[in-house]
Amino acid sequence: MKKMINLLILMSSVSLLAGCNKNKESNFTDLLGREVKVNLNKVDRVICLGAGALRMYSYIGDIDKLVGVEKIDKEPFGVGTALRPYYHVNKEKFKELPLCGEGGPKAQAPEMERIASCEPNIIISLYTSKDVNDNLANTLGVPVIALSQGKEALFSEEVKKSFTLLGKIFNKEKRAEELNSYIETSKKELDKLEKTTETYYAGCIGNWGSTNLYGSYKNFPVFEGAKVSNVVDSLSDLVSYKQVQIDKEKLLELNPDKIFVDGAGFASFLSDYKEHKSDYMALKAIENKEVYALLPYNAYYTNLEIQLISTYYVASVAHPTSFMEFDIAKKADEITTKFLGKAIYNEMKEYNTAIGGYQKLDLDSLIA
Repeated sequence: MKKMINLLILMSSVSLLAGCNKNKESNFTDLLGREVKVNLNKVDRVICLGAGALRMYSYIGDIDKLVGVEKIDKEPFGVGTALRPYYHVNKEKFKELPLCGEGGPKAQAPEMERIASCEPNIIISLYTSKDVNDNLANTLGVPVIALSQGKEALFSEEVKKSFTLLGKIFNKEKRAEELNSYIETSKKELDKLEKTTETYYAGCIGNWGSTNLYGSYKNFPVFEGAKVSNVVDSLSDLVSYKQVQIDKEKLLELNPDKIFVDGAGFASFLSDYKEHKSDYMALKAIENKEVYALLPYNAYYTNLEIQLISTYYVASVAHPTSFMEFDIAKKADEITTKFLGKAIYNEMKEYNTAIGGYQKLDLDSLIA
């Protein structure tokens, strides 16, 4: 009888513990300041919504927990198929998953029926509206965690906090700390550089589509990280940390020493260069053949690992004495391995929008 009583007590204790484990709830503050209650034992059916959400989850979370993806992450998109390293590495897995929405610039609202059909128990969102995220959570009855890239993207506090938050929710705290530490170490190394007196310009930067040489960026995070003087920063009428358009006359007036072209809009620029070469030769950077290629900064929001690779490349051009032994291919592979677990620089160079990788460009040979 005593043994039976002890057994019943033991079974009751196990049952209580199991009940506690099933309801291991914690409160989290997301990047929009929303308080979200999450059952940490029910975060195994994940979907990511909005530009950049799946990218950020891919760096930290378990891809096998995904139960749906937006259409934009099931197939190539954009002119020449836009380069997105997170998609390149995981595309075979993404193809297997059902749709949870369209995604992309023409789909700015959650598609409730598609989302519900995937039966997620947690949603990672980059929708920037509290109301949208609250409505999503209330309608579907699942926690919605909003992340953010901030203004400076990779080097922003928002990215660091987003990675930390993902680490806590998905039991990947060590992974989040590792990635944040790597970014911080890189930033400290770059911060030792002194800002250039030479002037630089970044063109062809896409945002919700391709652009031309006059698509630029005020306070371009790549240039800020590489400690170079961005000629566009002097234009008080432009919005900071945002893709902007300037006119041809303004670029001629600024007349930078070096020009870096983003692969996203390079085809448009090269076509126009071929037709109006004499106009472009008025720019001293083009006349002196000081034109360099960058991999695409934006493709369904910012490619964070490419931002860091590009920063190192620009720094190597601007500060050659500090980067005498620098190898961009080796550095790019180191960075993609750190972010995505795979060295893919040679594969990335094959994309049309990669222009063959980081290099000094001979425009005339490209139009010959």
